[in-house]
Formats: sequence, structure tokens, C-alpha cells
Amino acid sequence: MSVINIDFLTNYLHSTFELIKIKPKEQIQSYLDSAYYLTQYVMASEQQIGNFINLDYHEYLANYAPIIFGQTKNLRHLLDKAHIEMKNIDFFASKKSILFVEGNSEEIFLNEMKKTHLIDFLELEVENYIGKDRRCLS
Repeated sequence: MSVINIDFLTNYLHSTFELIKIKPKEQIQSYLDSAYYLTQYVMASEQQIGNFINLDYHEYLANYAPIIFGQTKNLRHLLDKAHIEMKNIDFFASKKSILFVEGNSEEIFLNEMKKTHLIDFLELEVENYIGKDRRCLS
């Protein structure tokens, strides 16, 4: 196991272990599963980044080198699996989510969709920045 994975697991356990102790068995299992998938993600990401930046490896692969950049699908898959498990544990949830929209029509649309309960982000706050330059958001 790499130093990065050890550091990741140390940080993960340090910031969450006390919180999971009082949870039911199902949430503890989800916690352990999410730790597994996140560890796999960190390990695969580290290797993938190495492949991205290693010029010798690119030269060795020659015409096949572009394939390296298409191999990120597995990273997303591992994150998806981790987040499926994390959804079962309340302390992993965001306390407040904000979606910035450019204009009034987007704001109206999203607020109306929230009323239908058909979308998964009912707690999402919609903030209209009225078409201002993205650098002006504060």
C-alpha cells in the first residue's frame, strides 16, 4: 500500500470513525464499503496520474498512447460505488448545496421542479447571478 493510501485511510478514519460508532450495522457496512471503494479510487488515481505524466510511457505506447486518457472510466466507477454507499450515512451529506444559474428562466425552472419532488436535489439552493461574469461571483 502506498504512502498516499495510508495517508488517505488515516485521514478518513480520523475524521469519521467516532461518528460511525453509534450507527446501525447497515450504515457501518456502508461506511466500510465506501472506505474500500475510496481507497481503490485513490490507488487507481495515483497510478493513472503517473501514466498521464510519464513521457517515457507515452513514447513506449506510441500510437496507442491516447488510450491512456480513455482509461479514466474506472476511476468514475469507483467514485460512483463509494457515493452509493455514502448516501446511506447522514454525516457524509452536504449541509447546504448551491447551484448558480445565469438567468431568471433557469431559476424559475429549477424552483418549480423542486416543488414536484421529481428531482433528487430538493434541498438545493438556487442562486441567480443574473448573467454577470463568472469571476464576479462572491
